[in-house]
Amino acid sequence: MNNIDVKQLMEKIISKENIVVLDVRSKVQYNEDHIKGAINIPMSNLAIEADNLDIDKEIVVYCNSGKVSIGATLFLLDKGFNVKNLKGGFEVYKKITN
Repeated sequence: MNNIDVKQLMEKIISKENIVVLDVRSKVQYNEDHIKGAINIPMSNLAIEADNLDIDKEIVVYCNSGKVSIGATLFLLDKGFNVKNLKGGFEVYKKITN
């Protein structure tokens, strides 16, 4: 499994690396709070909307805890994307960045 931790993700964001941060939580959860700059494709829509993602960019996927995003990461890896799962998900991100 390709994993990335919050510190590594923050370094990529700060250095303005050409990445896509993908939130696979529900639209309601995304609208409540999300990682700045993240796009939202709920897991339930990922199979339909995956082709809208840029295959040439690294994608970092997250959910609340990092469990649902594992499935999204595996799905996108299978489709040929360069993708990593955010370890601990949004819960760990919030703890570290608050």
